[in-house]
Amino acid sequence: MLGYRGCSRAARPSSRAVALALALALALALLGCESHMVAFQPVNASTRARAEQIYPTKLYELKTGSLMLGDAAVWSEGTTDEAGGPAIFDIELEIHNKTKSSLRLDSSNSKVKVTTRAGRTASIGAPLRLLGSPKIAPDSTTRIGLYFALPAGLAASNIAAFQFEWRIESPYGGYDQSTEFRPMGLAPARDPNGLPPACVGANGFADSADTDNCRD
Repeated sequence: MLGYRGCSRAARPSSRAVALALALALALALLGCESHMVAFQPVNASTRARAEQIYPTKLYELKTGSLMLGDAAVWSEGTTDEAGGPAIFDIELEIHNKTKSSLRLDSSNSKVKVTTRAGRTASIGAPLRLLGSPKIAPDSTTRIGLYFALPAGLAASNIAAFQFEWRIESPYGGYDQSTEFRPMGLAPARDPNGLPPACVGANGFADSADTDNCRD
């Protein structure tokens, strides 16, 4: 994600070592940028949904009525802070069009709802950035990255779940889906004294204007 695209597909089925090396390189790159990262995965994802995947991925058959439009793989490469900017939640889609007409991801109406560990919810609008074309040509496969900015003051480590709502449009009808993401290896909600982490309020948002200390 965010400058490290390609890691999710670089490993070949015959070489798990390549996948592990790429995962290590990604981690070192993020550490070198002093970037805080929290990993998320789709609920009920397969750890190896496809041989070349190193991220837990959810697969979908894209059907409208009895017609098969194609299939889609959905995953996340994590949530991190950008230098001088907001925390970004990454969602990746790889869509295969099996029809003779173009399909389109309705990216402008793709939305994310955040649930904090305290149970508070917040809706995120359209993606801050879109990488790749939302149009999928006939008999082809396209990868699309959507980057959503988190609400100000919300630490990624305090998120319990993301709900990603997305839609594929076609001349034959639309396909609507919702994918839930949950954190992998979530940090403890409270410190050893039973208190919330510094700067994080009861609702999961920063209490202090100094949010620089709320991200770790």
